[in-house]
Order: sequence, then structure tokens, then C-alpha cells
Amino acid sequence: MLLFASLLTVGQTVDEAAFLFSSLENACHSQLLAEAAAANGVPKKIIKDEVAKYTAETAQNPVSGGICFHKCWGN
Repeated sequence: MLLFASLLTVGQTVDEAAFLFSSLENACHSQLLAEAAAANGVPKKIIKDEVAKYTAETAQNPVSGGICFHKCWGN
């Protein structure tokens, strides 16, 4: 994360960078919701490292990133 809570992503293509930015923004939003819920007494459910690694490797794949960007944004 950059100063003043800015996000920055790069990719081999503009599509990939845009997809990664959208994914990162969604992940940040989910994290903030989880932290807010935990602050109100709702216990966090921590996923296994293997699941996190698989999800990261799948989501950060340049091919799937470009395909998903086109599918999501209609280009």
C-alpha cells in the first residue's frame, strides 16, 4: 500500500493490472469488514495457509486475470 492508502498494481498488460487492482480493492474491503466485525465481538475465521496459497496463485495468474477482466468489464 502507498502513502495515504493508495493502491498500485502492475501487470504485463493493462487488463491484467486492472484485474489485479480490482482484486486487491475487493480484498482490502473484505479485510476491513472482517476487522470491523472482530472489533464487535465476532470471531475471525482464519483460513489454512494452503487454501490462501492456492487462492493467491489462481487469482494472480496473468492469463486468468486478463480473461476475467474482459468478462467482468465487457471489453
